[in-house]
Amino acid sequence: MPSRDESISPTSKLYDSLAKPLAWLNFAADGAPTKKRGAISAMTGTNTPDHATRPGWWTNDGTEYYTAPTYLEPGLQEAFDLGENVLLLFAQVNLATGVDTAQDYLLSVGTGASHNWSWVVQRASTASSGQICTHYVNVGFAGDASPVGYSGGASAFNVNADVNILALLDNRPTGKTVYQYADGVLYGAASFAGKGACNYASAPTQRLRVGATAAGSPTNQYLGGLRRLGVANFGASMPRNINQIVHSLHQSNCVPTLELLRAMQ
Repeated sequence: MPSRDESISPTSKLYDSLAKPLAWLNFAADGAPTKKRGAISAMTGTNTPDHATRPGWWTNDGTEYYTAPTYLEPGLQEAFDLGENVLLLFAQVNLATGVDTAQDYLLSVGTGASHNWSWVVQRASTASSGQICTHYVNVGFAGDASPVGYSGGASAFNVNADVNILALLDNRPTGKTVYQYADGVLYGAASFAGKGACNYASAPTQRLRVGATAAGSPTNQYLGGLRRLGVANFGASMPRNINQIVHSLHQSNCVPTLELLRAMQ
């Protein structure tokens, strides 16, 4: 008889043995982390987030957002600490027709001049169709006077369409690059050359928010649908199979996969 592959484990078992930090939110109903390593409290929704218009999605009209109640919660801090680590951000989005071409914030981690970062989407025009959208990160590194946008590509995916987007932030001393993906395809890269760390606990304003800036008075609210959002922190090691991980997350519509979870053991 053929031998059984003992390396194959169901994802439920792998979640229980994560060695590296993960936070994954399924916005079918609320802002509670669906899967994670360590204790992470549910986020608080503002302005009654809409999960009914399209079942399984959070449909944001530009006035709603979620805020983490305790910024320095250990599980949250471990997952979202860019530091000099490798972070993989992944989300399934559907950008609505924009009233302008300003940045829409998917995720904002701290605010201030330095030690904070955010993940944003942006439209190149206000058209109701076409490949006019991009996503990128803004980062305030140690010693910066203000956060800077890092993007190596634009007009990479369609407005009013379900799209899987991923950003790979390699802030190791030997990496210093962000890679941008849309539907599993690498479309841009930008350099962090000359920059240092971006330490979660050192942000001047310590607040984490999904769907708007983390400022006291939120701005740049997200306009569109958000189904899933995940952050995987690989620490100081880049997985050898990172391309397979990215492809698998696209195939799963941004549900954590065996490839991802095995890389986090």
